[in-house]
Amino acid sequence: MLFKIGWRSFLRQFRNYMVYFICMMTAVMIFYSFNALMNDRLLNQRVQQDIRIEGVLGFGSSVVAFVVLFFMLSANHFFLSQRQKEIS
Repeated sequence: MLFKIGWRSFLRQFRNYMVYFICMMTAVMIFYSFNALMNDRLLNQRVQQDIRIEGVLGFGSSVVAFVVLFFMLSANHFFLSQRQKEIS
């Protein structure tokens, strides 16, 4: 019985969960792609010549991490507020 209720709820909310899942995957891919730039061998050779690039990449990584964290927290808050009636 509980499984049926949960399954029906999941099917009703499937589109919202799919959008949430795709957005989270995209945010994490952007974060890891940006961090992969910092470990690029050619870019590291260039950084040794110009110290400002290293600072910009470090700052950019921090900004991307903050944006991803904010997005994850706001999306979780949105889903919890939608399901507040079901939880209580």
